[in-house]
Amino acid sequence: MQSVQKTFINFSDQLLNIEKSEHLAIFKTILCDLLQKNWHIAFHSSLLSEKELTIIENCLLQLKNNIPIQYITNKSLFNDAIFYVNNSVLIPRQETEELVQHIIARNDNPMQILDICTGSGCIAISLAKHYKIAKVHASDISPDALKVARHNADLHHCQINYYCDSILSSRLPLTNLSLIVSNPPYIHRKEADSMHPRVLQNEPHLALFVDDDDPLVFYKHISIFANERLIDGGKLYFEINPVFENKLSQYLAALFQKIVVMSDSNGKKRFIEVIK
Repeated sequence: MQSVQKTFINFSDQLLNIEKSEHLAIFKTILCDLLQKNWHIAFHSSLLSEKELTIIENCLLQLKNNIPIQYITNKSLFNDAIFYVNNSVLIPRQETEELVQHIIARNDNPMQILDICTGSGCIAISLAKHYKIAKVHASDISPDALKVARHNADLHHCQINYYCDSILSSRLPLTNLSLIVSNPPYIHRKEADSMHPRVLQNEPHLALFVDDDDPLVFYKHISIFANERLIDGGKLYFEINPVFENKLSQYLAALFQKIVVMSDSNGKKRFIEVIK
């Protein structure tokens, strides 16, 4: 038996590969999600059993091997809701939360929505929960990602129509769409050397990287698809690599009547809204 406070001190002392400011949040996640303890009660008065200490030690070993806590607990928070994740899908980012918030703030009642490159399904499901009468579709090239997305739709009691599809050669049977959104792969492969090992070693490269010789390939195909399938006045939303903003805006200007570039909370040009 060992107190929670002493266990945390030992735990924190060993997490040399993770910023110290993150230690308490990670430890709290382990206690609440894996050990099912009330944090406020546990931290001040609980003793941990040998079985519980073993679980924490196993988590510590995985963390020291750069496995993200979200993949250890199979949980990730997105817009105040819990989503199931594993290494078949990206861990949802704050920027993508902001994308969803922009969409909700700028659209009243889209009737038919498509999320391309859905991954865990966090965008499609968040929109389905907000726009309760909308018909929501989502696609991804990865069957394993779609298993995660379907599981999340069940968890959140959402009806989503899922398609296994590559937007580069799409056969999606969808027309008259009110809104299309996509957070496609947008990281140059040459950027890999500067990425954190937790991301590089665990998250699916299929969802992260785009070939350096044609970094806009997904945006181009999605834009052409959107131009054909959106209703007049329909909107297309992208999360983007800020490095691409100028070139992508120029490309979109030739296809659509209006383009709005929006910044994320860090001041980076991260989102584009396009109106047909």
